Amino acid sequence: MKRDSHIFGVILALIIPVAAALIFSGINYLTGSQLHVLKYLPDSGIILLSLAMNLIAMRYYLVKYKLEKTGRAILAVTFVLFLLYFLFLHEKGINIIPFN
Repeated sequence: MKRDSHIFGVILALIIPVAAALIFSGINYLTGSQLHVLKYLPDSGIILLSLAMNLIAMRYYLVKYKLEKTGRAILAVTFVLFLLYFLFLHEKGINIIPFN
């Protein structure tokens, strides 16, 4: 979608990590338990990977579409989410994502 607003950027920055976390945890479940290929990735690693997907969306909106408000909102929310991650979840044995 091509909308240049802060609210759209905030909503996008909150939806992308949730969807990415569900996809990554499903892949983690399939490769770990069904295919016996890899060991399980901890939930904190899945959360960090899903937060990094916002950086791709931010670059996409800032560089390709040149939508400054949306890109800056994604950047701001991503910064806050990374800060919360490192304050509360880093190196803790959490289990908040399904499929584990």
